[in-house]
Amino acid sequence: MHWFTVGSELFSARVRLLTRLQELLSARARLLARLRAPFVDWFTVGSELFSARVRLLARLHAPLMALDLRVSDTRVKVVSS
Repeated sequence: MHWFTVGSELFSARVRLLTRLQELLSARARLLARLRAPFVDWFTVGSELFSARVRLLARLHAPLMALDLRVSDTRVKVVSS
């Protein structure tokens, strides 16, 4: 495996992770706006928090599982699933 390929895979994974982080921050901002409302429906807020957490974990899990890093003798090998 070429180092260019390893670097490219790691860069792509980093971009995906940063995209997911931006989505999480946007969801947090929307949630904070709802919490500042005069009437807070706590059931809806809790449901949205749970759904956002499940979506985030699923989105973070998929790219990490696709990027299978194996270390042997100081060499890193990227194995595509």
